[in-house]
Parts: sequence; structure tokens; C-alpha cells
Amino acid sequence: MRKRIILFIYIAMISLVACRQQNELFNNENITSIEIQNWDNDELVSTVTDEALINDLIEELESANSSSTANIDIPGADYRLLFSNDDKVVQELGYYIEEKNFNGTTGQFIDMEAGNHYGVTKELPVTEEK
Repeated sequence: MRKRIILFIYIAMISLVACRQQNELFNNENITSIEIQNWDNDELVSTVTDEALINDLIEELESANSSSTANIDIPGADYRLLFSNDDKVVQELGYYIEEKNFNGTTGQFIDMEAGNHYGVTKELPVTEEK
């Protein structure tokens, strides 16, 4: 009986690990900076180099729930985020100041090219310099 309980717990744990959402956005590349640009005019707003913030955001994005934005009319993002490894851009995502809900997923990050909206909400330093 005890072996069955242990086996059941083991199978349940494996199932939970297997069901974990995994988004391969950065292909295991080391991200050293995130350039934040105004979506409409590509003007540089800020550059994030804080390693802890970058790693936390990447971890959240890669494990977030996501939904397809194909076949729905969505507004353009407020900002463009360029995730870079030194001078090489690894990924480009859109960022909304306010949370958006598309197809049941609430978040601020979108991959316009792939058509995916990520369920991550995180405040980024986007104070524009005038």
C-alpha cells in the first residue's frame, strides 16, 4: 500500500513538471540588456542593465501562460523591448503600460511577430526623457 502511495505521488509530480508552460523565447542566450523604445517612433526611452531584473523577467516570460492573438484585432504596444546579448538582438517584444487581456490571458508583454500574448505583469522603467 505504501509503495502505491509513493508511486502515485511520484507520477503526480512528474505530471505537474510536464504540464509546466515553457516558452522558448530566448534560446538559452544570456541577455545583458533590454532596450526600451517608443513603439511609434523607435525613440530610445531607457536601457535596462540590472542583471537581477533581466533574469527575473526572462524567467517569468519563459514560464508564463500565453495565448494566441491571431485572428483578433489588438492595439499596438506602447513600447518595444529589444532583449540583447551584448550587441546582438535576441528577441523583440511589445510592452503595454496597462495590463491587457487577450483571449483570457492578462499581461503586458506581446510577441507581435509570433502572435503570442504573455501573462506577465511587471513594471519597467519607461519614464520618457523630454
